[in-house]
Amino acid sequence: MKIIFKLLFFITISQGNSEFIISYKAIIKDQILIGEEFNIVKALTRSKEYSITGGCDFIPNNMDIESKLIDILKINKEMVLECLEKNINAKITDDTKFINNEVNSKTKFEFLPHRILADIKNNRIDIQFIKKIR
Repeated sequence: MKIIFKLLFFITISQGNSEFIISYKAIIKDQILIGEEFNIVKALTRSKEYSITGGCDFIPNNMDIESKLIDILKINKEMVLECLEKNINAKITDDTKFINNEVNSKTKFEFLPHRILADIKNNRIDIQFIKKIR
């Protein structure tokens, strides 16, 4: 019975794309990462009309049959960020000050919130970056 439940659960997860909103922000002060924020949430409304602006896929680490897709994406943050870098322009602000013969710098690096479609296909995670038309 437990095996049947796991199989049905996996089939339910793998049928069709799930839409998420993803964002990332990192702050670097004097070349040291002082904070980062990686957010991924399921979209409350599904985009009815959209255009695909890019995509990528990867083989996730530690994917078990009981994991939800959103948890798999969170666990594989580095791979998801690599996908973001390839498909979305980052917003970078740099503030450098010279005070008392000392250089202080602060850099803010961020990917603004963006909609993605994610799906599990043949033990791979397929991500498509989308732009809502309406």
